[in-house]
Amino acid sequence: MTQEKNLTFPAIRERLSAIAEEVGAEGISLDDALSLYDEAVKLALQACDLAEDDLLENDEGGSAAVDEGAPADDGSPDEEQTETNRSDL
Repeated sequence: MTQEKNLTFPAIRERLSAIAEEVGAEGISLDDALSLYDEAVKLALQACDLAEDDLLENDEGGSAAVDEGAPADDGSPDEEQTETNRSDL
């Protein structure tokens, strides 16, 4: 079982792939499968932490800043887009 705390994304992905192969093998015991599952969950949490840290580092530079004066996009189509879609019918 991998116990390292400072793994990289590629190392985590590689280990998760290996775990998936091990769990898919015929004849694996339930105890072994559960141990591998626990390891996979820990690795996934570690990958999430790495992603959050990366986002925070990138955000500190201000590159991901939101323009608060811009209107919010509610996901609905623009009036112009709706008219175009109607003319296609």
